[in-house]
Amino acid sequence: MIEQAKDIFAWLEEGAHFYVCGDVSRMAHDVNDALITVVETQGGKSREEAEAYVEALKKAKRYQRDVY
Repeated sequence: MIEQAKDIFAWLEEGAHFYVCGDVSRMAHDVNDALITVVETQGGKSREEAEAYVEALKKAKRYQRDVY
């Protein structure tokens, strides 16, 4: 994700949806942290702003997780 951060952020800005499916104990947390980092670095946002951006994606049902 970090290697493709520019594309991922551009897609999100264009309205893309982001889905995560898999291991809740480790993978889901790591993906969430990576997504926040992508938004932070590519969007020029503080960590808190990036976290709020990701929360807004969740509320808009554009970031969904099926983790177990």
